[in-house]
Amino acid sequence: MAKKIRVSQEQEIIKTLKKEGFRKLSKKDIGKEPCKSIYKMPDCFKESK
Repeated sequence: MAKKIRVSQEQEIIKTLKKEGFRKLSKKDIGKEPCKSIYKMPDCFKESK
């Protein structure tokens, strides 16, 4: 009989990241700098019309 339920790898990683000080960003926070520029395509990749 199992004594303890094993946590998944995803749960272990989330626990470690929280311990290291990382936090989950909301959609509102992603729209602000510096996160905003991560989702912006660089000018050299934009297609000309």
